[in-house]
Amino acid sequence: MLAGRRTSSTAAIGQRLFARLHWLVDAARRFRAGFVAHEPRLTGGAGFLLVACVLSLPLVWNPGYFSHDELQWLAFADQPTLAQIHWSAWVNLSPFQYRPLTFNLWLLLSHYFGYQPMAMHLLRVLFGLAAAWLLRSALRQFDVSPRHATVACWIWLLTPYTVYTHGWVGTYADSLCLIFMLMALRFVLRQPAGSWWQSALGALPVAALTTLALMSKESAIVFPAVILIAAIRRRDRILAAAFAASSAVVLAYLALRLQTILFPHEVSGAYRWSLDNIPARLTEYTVFPFMAGHFEVIAGRSYLTGASLLCLAIFAAALASTGWRRFVVFWLGWIVMLGPVLILGSSANHYAYLAGAFACACVGFTWNRARRLAKLAFAIIAVVIAVHGIQGTRQIRHIGRVQHHLYADLMPLLVHDTTQIRIKAQRNKDDFILRRLLNDIPSYHRHAINDRVSVIVFADKTDRPDYLMSGDGHLIPAR
Repeated sequence: MLAGRRTSSTAAIGQRLFARLHWLVDAARRFRAGFVAHEPRLTGGAGFLLVACVLSLPLVWNPGYFSHDELQWLAFADQPTLAQIHWSAWVNLSPFQYRPLTFNLWLLLSHYFGYQPMAMHLLRVLFGLAAAWLLRSALRQFDVSPRHATVACWIWLLTPYTVYTHGWVGTYADSLCLIFMLMALRFVLRQPAGSWWQSALGALPVAALTTLALMSKESAIVFPAVILIAAIRRRDRILAAAFAASSAVVLAYLALRLQTILFPHEVSGAYRWSLDNIPARLTEYTVFPFMAGHFEVIAGRSYLTGASLLCLAIFAAALASTGWRRFVVFWLGWIVMLGPVLILGSSANHYAYLAGAFACACVGFTWNRARRLAKLAFAIIAVVIAVHGIQGTRQIRHIGRVQHHLYADLMPLLVHDTTQIRIKAQRNKDDFILRRLLNDIPSYHRHAINDRVSVIVFADKTDRPDYLMSGDGHLIPAR
């Protein structure tokens, strides 16, 4: 009797345990099915960040710097204490480049990590990844699927404009601008509807974000145009109040700064403006993504090829197949995002950073409206652009290695020799790299560079150098 009771008791316990286990397994299956339905593994949030980090890793794994301004600001920040650094004034609106948020952040990071280039590149890429995450999140607010939003942002990370910007420590301004714009856009899209008074109060964060963007870079004057993108999803008091707040801040900024920006006392040729520059700049920025093999956008007109024009025509035709409204919106948005830089006398890759983000997001938003042949065309164009971006990454890393070797060989000469050091590139194609890396550098590890080191241009056949710079940056005695 006792044995029978124990057996039945054991069986009941086993049945209850089996039922609990079956319930847990079933719940796990339901959770997994729901999770996968909403966020696929690869194109979900975690998968997006993982692949984005992998795509950006080559830019982080760079042992040196890309341009002279990174070394200049390192010299400015190389002070014994933070108090001895000449910080950018927050309320002084007179400088031609009023970017206190950008410049002070750059000085702060250079002070602590400037002599560890990989750490600086990591920090720079993290800001870029934050912008990519916000861009994907904004696309999701427009009901773009996780897969399409993720792929669009991956392509953006591989464009020659983005690679150039994320690989150059001197371009924090561009990422900060985009981050603040996307934060404001997401805020507008997520705000609950309310009265005019509630909408006005809700627009205050947009005004604050506009101010921060303008303290990062002058191109943030397009901030109100970004807010208007929210009209695709809502046209109510919230949007009107946010647009008005952003526009008010921009108008106040222009009232205080327009005279300084347009008519500065001293400005380099690159910043001289004219309305006549618009066609040339627009052509360069529009064609350059399809010009694989060219590193900088300035080649957009000089080396225009039939292949690049064909790619542009294919892209335009695929875009047109989605409807004339989307076609017009894309090109209008492209021009507006480039607006502040189209009048300048020179072009640069990072100037199209905002426009590149808009273009990739717009194609991601339009993807479902495209026909199969148009989708194939978009995919081919994406491959061409990604290849171009990978080539840009290789060039940035090459210049970084040259800088690392050049300054490693230069330091012992600066420490142990007191004579003037004259350097010339061993090859003509490295001449611009040498001049770029030694252009107006005050010091390195607090040893004077400007007063001690001079560059002999490759075309000069009369002046004999003390050292030749090899293709990998090492210095070779010339005598």
